[in-house]
Amino acid sequence: MASRKYHDLVIRCGERKWEVHRVIVCLRSKFFEKACDGDFKEGISGTIDLRDDDPDTVNRMLEYLYTIDYKDDHDVSNPFNPRTMESSLVVNANVYAIAEKYDVRALKSLAEQKFAEALETQWNSDSLPVAVEIVYTTTPSSDRGLRDCITRLIERHRNDLLKKKGFLQAVGANGDFAIDVVKAVTD
Repeated sequence: MASRKYHDLVIRCGERKWEVHRVIVCLRSKFFEKACDGDFKEGISGTIDLRDDDPDTVNRMLEYLYTIDYKDDHDVSNPFNPRTMESSLVVNANVYAIAEKYDVRALKSLAEQKFAEALETQWNSDSLPVAVEIVYTTTPSSDRGLRDCITRLIERHRNDLLKKKGFLQAVGANGDFAIDVVKAVTD
């Protein structure tokens, strides 16, 4: 993405568009490889529309495809901008979900690592229930990556978490999460 020279694919999401290089994105994502190969309309038109995704999360995925990393911290230069209030816990949960969706396995592993690190400092924040909702609504129950991170957190901090209204609301809102909480507090 650093150079627009020789780009041969456009990725659109919302009002944003990225001019990218097929050789980069297709080598690191099975989804993009399949979309660009054969007779799919995306491969023929040279445009892929990711209309159902969050543009900031798509940007992080594309950043990863080019640099093998992504920024998960919020921009502290403007504390009054609501977009900067998204915690790295939420950012990494969203990146994990998009990595699963577009089959970018190494990005998924990195997002899990960053999510686990963010849990260490943000477990008691208001962003935990938001991250829990993302994790339990965007991944299948068989995908234990972030779910196990959350379960280990509950095992360590169950007494504090069970006193938090937002955490309890998250438990009540998702059956799979409730089951994981029960297992964590009874083990």
